[in-house]
Amino acid sequence: NSGEKGESIGFITGAMATKTKSPVVSIIGGLVGGVIGRKISDKLHNLPGVEYTVILSNGQERTLIQNLEKGERMLPTNTSCRLQVSGSYNRVLPAGHLPKKVKRPKKVRFSN
Repeated sequence: NSGEKGESIGFITGAMATKTKSPVVSIIGGLVGGVIGRKISDKLHNLPGVEYTVILSNGQERTLIQNLEKGERMLPTNTSCRLQVSGSYNRVLPAGHLPKKVKRPKKVRFSN
């Protein structure tokens, strides 16, 4: 979790920054650093998002949650879309520019 990483980094930085031989002061510095690190991490990773439920042409239903990029709008209900799937990276993208029908590709025949 990114918030926990921020806490850990903040705690270590805060504890080391106090430059004292008193363990109590180092712990207090670490706690303050941890709180600040968590807040910074949460702020950086708090992005607007949307949950899409997509019904594929074969009837399968998929639910995807994605961050909205700057300037990107949520797709309206009942619009065509396309899914970009690459490992753990998935996005729902508009498909209004795609044709409704395409001709079947010609068969390729191989010769010896």
